[in-house]
Amino acid sequence: MLPAEIRDADDYRAFVRHLMAEEGLNFHPDNAFIEYVDRKGKRTYDWDAASLRESLLMEAFDRLPQDEVYRIALEEHRKALHVGVEAMEATRMRGERSSQTAAKLAERLAAKIIAKGLRSQVMTAYNNGQDHACGLDQYASLKADKPDEAEWFAHDQAIDEVWTFLVDRKIIQSDTPARVVSLAFSEIS
Repeated sequence: MLPAEIRDADDYRAFVRHLMAEEGLNFHPDNAFIEYVDRKGKRTYDWDAASLRESLLMEAFDRLPQDEVYRIALEEHRKALHVGVEAMEATRMRGERSSQTAAKLAERLAAKIIAKGLRSQVMTAYNNGQDHACGLDQYASLKADKPDEAEWFAHDQAIDEVWTFLVDRKIIQSDTPARVVSLAFSEIS
């Protein structure tokens, strides 16, 4: 919520945080509020809303040293950016953990396939999947224009065939990601 007035640095800091966090504004004290636009080029504020924010900003300039107005805005930008960087780092780490988990599951699956003596049947299922893929119109179209994509398409079709084979034999459950099957296949092939 916008403060009713800017009396001190704490009020101004709350104002800047509100503008950035609640209104999604890339705020800078030198920019007129009426000039802010969204991604589609539409004004962010009508005249009344812009005027209200301008008057609050002018109160900050009247009651605080100019360098403090800029310093607080910069600090809040840095905090907002840091939160964004932390969120990106957390997402990256989840992705790494997911990759590590998939690799461990694939390792166990490959060991299970070998222990049950199913390696040759899995290889046959893979080859059948590739043969099937090569007979599809989509493969022929890709092969003509994008040979690398055609190979990936055939590989994906073959992994689907291996996945079906393993589900049918109750080696894996039906919610096992194809990525795990592909990694396991790489280990046994």
